[in-house]
Amino acid sequence: CADAAGQDYEHWYGPGYLLGLSYEEGAEPPNSCAPCEELCASLADCLGYDFFACEVGQRCIGAARVLFSKGQRPTSPPPSPWSTKGYYDSPTAGEGFPGTGAIENVLSLSPSSSCLIKEIDNQSAKHIEEASAPVIP
Repeated sequence: CADAAGQDYEHWYGPGYLLGLSYEEGAEPPNSCAPCEELCASLADCLGYDFFACEVGQRCIGAARVLFSKGQRPTSPPPSPWSTKGYYDSPTAGEGFPGTGAIENVLSLSPSSSCLIKEIDNQSAKHIEEASAPVIP
């Protein structure tokens, strides 16, 4: 997920293996992430979330990100298993995450990844159609 300028958002990171982001060979990849949706719905400043799921038995790193505009990520620690550090302790905020405002772009679409936007009002629904991304209730 990205903002109107295609820029990445600050986020909390969740490892896929702890969030159930896997699927069996021949099955459809998941199109939602219940723990992501629950966390995002509980946070007023959450814009949405994105995730990548892995096929069981394949070499793959599944993960999810709960997204926030620049400077809007909560300062309190996230609940477990979420983290303020990404894979291999990579940053999840700072200079490399200048995204602001509504999610309007999807940077990477594959059958195993999804970008979901938190529905707030009709304006968000417009962005969802433009970005071709599903809606979070």
